[in-house]
This record gives sequence, C-alpha cells and structure tokens, in this order.
Amino acid sequence: MVELNVGLPNGTVCHLTSESMRPLAKYLRWEIFKRGRYARAGFELRPSDTVVDIGGNIGVFVLWAAPQVPLGWIVSVEPNPVSLGCLQLNIERNGLGNVTAMQAAAGSDGGTMELICHPGWEMIAHDAKVSAPWFYKHGGPARLVRWIIAGLTNRHTTAESAQRIVTPLMSLEHIMDDHGIEVVNYLKLDCEGSEFEVLRNISGACWSRIERAAIEYHEFGRDRRVAELVTILEGNGFEVEVHQSLVEKLGRPFGASIGEIWAWKPATATRH
Repeated sequence: MVELNVGLPNGTVCHLTSESMRPLAKYLRWEIFKRGRYARAGFELRPSDTVVDIGGNIGVFVLWAAPQVPLGWIVSVEPNPVSLGCLQLNIERNGLGNVTAMQAAAGSDGGTMELICHPGWEMIAHDAKVSAPWFYKHGGPARLVRWIIAGLTNRHTTAESAQRIVTPLMSLEHIMDDHGIEVVNYLKLDCEGSEFEVLRNISGACWSRIERAAIEYHEFGRDRRVAELVTILEGNGFEVEVHQSLVEKLGRPFGASIGEIWAWKPATATRH
C-alpha cells in the first residue's frame, strides 16, 4: 500500500489526506525547497522570528519554516477546510509545537468570503469575487485542460465540479491581535489574488508592526495590478523588489500573470 506522504529535504514529511494531493505536494517541495521560493538574502528566518503565513494550503511552507524558528512562532491561515485539514495533520504528525493553524480568509474585517475550490486542485482556491483566469474556471475548457494535466501527471483526480465554501473573513491586524502578535518578522502571502484585499485593508498602525514580506502576486482582473501593491508597500516605508521567474511567465497562456514581491524595512533587513 502506497503511503499518503511526501518526504521533504529537511527531514519533515508532508502527510496527505488524499492521493490527489501528491502532485501538489511534489510541486511545492520543488518550489519551496529546491527552487528556494522563500529563501533570499536578507529574508533568512531567525530562530526567534514570528511568522504569519497567509495561504497555508497543505502545509509545505510551514514544514520548511518551522524547523528554522525553534524559539519563534508561526500562525498559518487557510480558508479551504480540505487544505486546512491536511495542514493540521502535518503540524500534528511532525510534532510542530511552534505552529498554530486557523481557518479564515485574510482581507477586510468581519463578514465572510465565498471561496471557490476545485477538488484535487487545492492550490487554485480563490475568492468568488476575484476575476480568476480561465484555467481556474468551472467551465468546460478549463475542466478539460485540468483533466488532461491530471492524466499526464498521473493524478488520481477527475474534472469534478467546483465547490463553493463560505469561510470567515478577517483582517491581518485582527489575526495578529487575536494571537497576541506584536511584530511580524516575516509575512508570507500566497492567496490567489486576495493579497490585494489584505494589503488594501492594513491600517497605518499595523504597517509599523511588519518587518519583511514575501508576497506572491496574482494579476487577476483589471483591478489587480502589481503596481498598486508596490505603491502601498513603498508608501508605508518598505523597499520593494518585484520578480517574475520563467516558470511564472509560462502561466500567461493560462491567463495567470503571477510573480513575487519582496518587501523590507531598511532598518530591519539584514542585507541593507
């Protein structure tokens, strides 16, 4: 019997709640551990750092980060209950006592978000209000392409219909205050277009409590352009670099313009 897990280079193990998650876990292992998605000069995790992980997904980022902050703390936020269950399983099975997981969608304060999820494609769950690219859609062409990719990658999944899930909506400041976090040393954002709502709704006082941020941006729709995020960050005292890898550029034919933002306060970044 094949075990539902994927080993990781740092000795942790990504446990899965379904076989359909295996290709996702392997991709995230490559992206985070081999490609070094969150490893960058000046953004090294320190033993006592506090990390807020917006878009925890199935927990591969947490498995990468937690061993690096043995004296620190990670709060991982994930709205999709399927992904959250896998994240919580990984925290438990790997004995990560310095990680707290919670179900919420980060953005504005109060209310709820309607989340669109595709079974077997946990990485592309998104806010129903976001104008997601065609590859994310419920329509026939998108489902057919996902089904073909599933077959080519030996995924144990089908072109199932999208599910709509209502999840609590909470601002970053609210998340920090609820967990007694005074300063976020490392903010990670990967939330399929909702990073715009997160940054648009951070108050002036809260910005002073954030040291560094690693953000994956998604230009979904006309009202989501990376220039806006850069303006918000620079207006709140951050220095900013924007980067788009070859792999991310290949997403354009699928209607997804995705890239990375690195933001840091000059006084706290170790490389300046």
